[in-house]
Amino acid sequence: MPKMQGALSVCRPRQRINEMKGMDLTNQKFSQLTAQRLVRKKNKRNLRYWECLCDCGSTTVVQASKLTTGETRSCGCLKGRPVMVELRNRRVYYVWKGMMGRCYKKSHRSYHNYGGRGISVCKRWRESLTLFYKDTGDRPTKNHSIDRIDNDGNYCPENFRWATHTEQANNRRVKHTCKPARLFDPNGVRYVLRSGGLSSFCRELKLSKSGISKVLTGKAHKYKGWSGSYIHPEIAQTHAFESLL
Repeated sequence: MPKMQGALSVCRPRQRINEMKGMDLTNQKFSQLTAQRLVRKKNKRNLRYWECLCDCGSTTVVQASKLTTGETRSCGCLKGRPVMVELRNRRVYYVWKGMMGRCYKKSHRSYHNYGGRGISVCKRWRESLTLFYKDTGDRPTKNHSIDRIDNDGNYCPENFRWATHTEQANNRRVKHTCKPARLFDPNGVRYVLRSGGLSSFCRELKLSKSGISKVLTGKAHKYKGWSGSYIHPEIAQTHAFESLL
């Protein structure tokens, strides 16, 4: 059949795929996946692969043609879609989504405390919201949230618990700024605090940590009759510090 002049040429599907292989897909969204960067993989057919970020927070590597044709639409989390839709109505879904974001989403405000320091989610939980819910169940009360028993460990069934805000605060890493301190109450009674003990001390005596901190750093002379100061690190390492206890 003679080709008509001025007619539009039709691009065959395979030809279209070949054209898409050479395109820059950076930040383009394909269903649940957003292409992040091109990953070089050794293969005989010189296929192109892209590292993608899924809406669930996990990352996966996908062949370019499978992205552009819609053959791959997620990291695999859509396989249990009916169950996931049901769990979306539960608080546990948002707990799981927040956990994934903290560990794998660099734009998350808490990423530097989790994924930024090597904290990850086990494969079982990362790939299945259903299994995550099976292992954790519903949180006991609205005041509980997910916590890791070992603060330096990963999210997994063996290192999991539901904890209150207070329990989680006690499980946080001790900052290097929490130095030993010496305090005097309004009656002149002396208290000596070891490193990292200021939060629990203020909580037990119902004092404002901010107010006591200003006294210790010299920003305020007294707070509700309390006075004191930090103890120099060199003194804290000698026997003189033990005599203060």
